[in-house]
Amino acid sequence: YTFSIVDQKLVEEKGDDYLKTNAAGSGPFTLEKWDPASEAVFQANNDYWQGAPKLSKVTLKFTKEASNRVLLLNKSDVDMAIEIPPKDVAALQENSNLTIKSNASNRILFFAMNNNVKPFDNEKVRQAISYAIPYDQLINDVMYGQAKEMKSAVASNTPGFTDAGYVYEYNLDKAKELLKEAGYAEGFSFDFTLGSGFDDWEYDAVLIQAELAKIGIKMNINKVARAQFLEQ
Repeated sequence: YTFSIVDQKLVEEKGDDYLKTNAAGSGPFTLEKWDPASEAVFQANNDYWQGAPKLSKVTLKFTKEASNRVLLLNKSDVDMAIEIPPKDVAALQENSNLTIKSNASNRILFFAMNNNVKPFDNEKVRQAISYAIPYDQLINDVMYGQAKEMKSAVASNTPGFTDAGYVYEYNLDKAKELLKEAGYAEGFSFDFTLGSGFDDWEYDAVLIQAELAKIGIKMNINKVARAQFLEQ
């Protein structure tokens, strides 16, 4: 979610729908044009309280397909792009006209188990699955080194982060042992709901599915649209 300070008097005067197509802020730029399907154009706000920005105009292009962002960068059709697929980073680094910066983000990916639903109400089942996840493979083969295993409930660039938390290792023997102790020596099957979003989410799910099969757990992947996922 994005939070911002807006002109309360203006919004109350114009109505709640005003912000769907207009700006009511006081930042360093004013909104010249906004097409939700393609781009937003910002002009320098010469009355900004900290002085006019150094850039006179900024055009923000909305490019849904990550592959298109990579193409635009390589052709020098854009000055900057974000959310570059990890698999494309190495190739872009070979382009001497580009500077690649890879910084920690607050995007986290986690495997959520509902402990009110059998068999996930059993702690040892949840632990078994945690031991069956191929962490290094997910980081290196899916994210191409552009990620790291979490050691906290929050991302590393978030206040409150600590790296002192317990970290699971990939250990199928330990996973099988815990399943047996939990009463599921023969395994079980369950449905995994996967919301659309980043490509790596699906790649991760398929890898985890393959590893869980090795300990007798059948994971059925049900892909749904992001909006439907959030509603569920």
